[in-house]
Amino acid sequence: MRVRVNYSTSDIQIDEIFDGTNADAIVSAMQRLVAARAGFAIRLLVNSLSPLQFAHQAVTRYNETLNKSLRMPGSCAEFISLGQSEGIVEAIEP
Repeated sequence: MRVRVNYSTSDIQIDEIFDGTNADAIVSAMQRLVAARAGFAIRLLVNSLSPLQFAHQAVTRYNETLNKSLRMPGSCAEFISLGQSEGIVEAIEP
């Protein structure tokens, strides 16, 4: 599985391709990237989350930033689908 994430705000810019065997692995790779780019305190928080908890935090922050009310995903696969419906995530064929 391979996806491209393209998202930009004043606080964060992501234009990356993520590879993984499944949606959980993809979200885990996203989580590692965010942690690597974050300051020490945020890195600790991000690293303490499960991939699904990370997805929930991402949706919460997205909703707050854009004044939206997207529902919380029940799985990492739903998180990726939600990103696709918002135009942030694009599936890439291998």
